[in-house]
Amino acid sequence: MVIASIEDRPEVVDAAVTIRPDQPCRISLALVVSHRLIEPEAQALGDSFLRLVKSLGPDTSPGRSIGSGTYDYMVGVYMRDETQLALGAKVSGAERITW
Repeated sequence: MVIASIEDRPEVVDAAVTIRPDQPCRISLALVVSHRLIEPEAQALGDSFLRLVKSLGPDTSPGRSIGSGTYDYMVGVYMRDETQLALGAKVSGAERITW
């Protein structure tokens, strides 16, 4: 449901949520967009994706800030050619993503 929701956005071409069995408390989020976004736009999109994952997944739902939770997150926003537009991380105890 998370993937379908974020892929409804016109700029999103593909999305992935990955949890490795050897690191079950770390969740990797990746977005591929159709056109170059400026960094703040890419970061806002990554923020929205993380909020969706936290809202619809097993973690604590976000409030005004993303908020702390159970999982560590890596969030990447990329072009189709794999050009990185934004890369951020949020550890479980942090209130927001560090870009």
